[in-house]
Amino acid sequence: GKTFIAFQIVHKLFQSRWNKESPGTRRPRILFLADRNILADQAINTFNPYEKDLIKINGEEVRKRGGVVPTNAHIFFAIYQAIAERENIEGYYKAYPSDFFDLVMIDECHRG
Repeated sequence: GKTFIAFQIVHKLFQSRWNKESPGTRRPRILFLADRNILADQAINTFNPYEKDLIKINGEEVRKRGGVVPTNAHIFFAIYQAIAERENIEGYYKAYPSDFFDLVMIDECHRG
């Protein structure tokens, strides 16, 4: 239910081309954070109608891009652990400008 509501919000924002810089000029860039891969994957399935506009931020995706985080999507999915700093790995979140995402949605935020 909650993920479907999140999808409906994103759909409305996409339709209106809302973004925090200049509404109406482009689709928003949205970060959907979850605390477990299964929740992120379920959300990706829910957002499937926007399949060409979504990507999951994880080590595999960053390695495929030669160590560069993905920026060529509008809906980004990640789990906290995948974007946080770890031993010998700079946090992927630091590779994005602080104003890159127009909206951050946090699934199960009470668990984090």
